Amino acid sequence: MAAITVKFICGDDIRRTRIQTLSVKEVQAAAAQVFPEMPIGSVDIKYRDDEDDLCHLCGATELDFVTLYQGSSSLRLEVLKKFASSVPAAVPQQPQAAQTSSSVPPSEPFSSANSTGSGSGPHQGMPPFAALLLQLMGNAAGPCGSPGAMPLFAPFAQVLPQLLTGQADGLAMP
Repeated sequence: MAAITVKFICGDDIRRTRIQTLSVKEVQAAAAQVFPEMPIGSVDIKYRDDEDDLCHLCGATELDFVTLYQGSSSLRLEVLKKFASSVPAAVPQQPQAAQTSSSVPPSEPFSSANSTGSGSGPHQGMPPFAALLLQLMGNAAGPCGSPGAMPLFAPFAQVLPQLLTGQADGLAMP
């Protein structure tokens, strides 16, 4: 069987290699070889189907992929970084006893007594999800280092803590 030329496209970066068979494992290994900075499992590989839709290449779609590209001498595959692995686990909740003994009324859920941050830490007075939200914003870059949604978040990054703690009265938005 003749080698198949594969072009992996990640944003503006196109890298080319050859594979011997159309299998998920061989395609993933080839992607890891041409993008060593993105190990197997850290990316999604997508192919175009007969209706020009991008389809995720995985075990469940392997037969469709092979059927579509069988006999082809070249193919183009999209490589998209996964961000789920870089997203931290949920912010730990306060112990049940600490939640029930809080003197903060329900109408003030974002006060410092209800915060997961320490009294002098950077998240003082923020709701429990604030630290996770700030990390998600930090990981909002697009595939392969492109800016993605980050330009949308950037103007709010400096005022987010004030907005979340209700201290944004009279604050001018950038």
